[in-house]
Amino acid sequence: MASGYGNNGGITRCFPFWQDVLACYIMNTTKESDANKYKCIGYREDYYECLHHTKEMEKVSRLNDAIKRYEMGLGHVRDDGEMAKLGLIKGSYDAKKTDLKPGTPWKN
Repeated sequence: MASGYGNNGGITRCFPFWQDVLACYIMNTTKESDANKYKCIGYREDYYECLHHTKEMEKVSRLNDAIKRYEMGLGHVRDDGEMAKLGLIKGSYDAKKTDLKPGTPWKN
């Protein structure tokens, strides 16, 4: 899946994310049961984001739409809810809501 070797030698850009997924999976599953693999969902999402950039593209698309609306003369429509979702309002990011700590998949 992720060999870790890039086209030009060295590691690929997403290999560290893959290592986090693998470490989490190893620490939370056994041969008998893989019931705790759900704890690795955040790491898996980070890895998929690194590969496909879907969240980044969605965010850029929303920003471009807002710029186009402004340039078309529709005025500046401020939607604080949308801006908070994008992390554009100071203080809208709440670190306490994150349950996974990168680099330490075995700790809660």
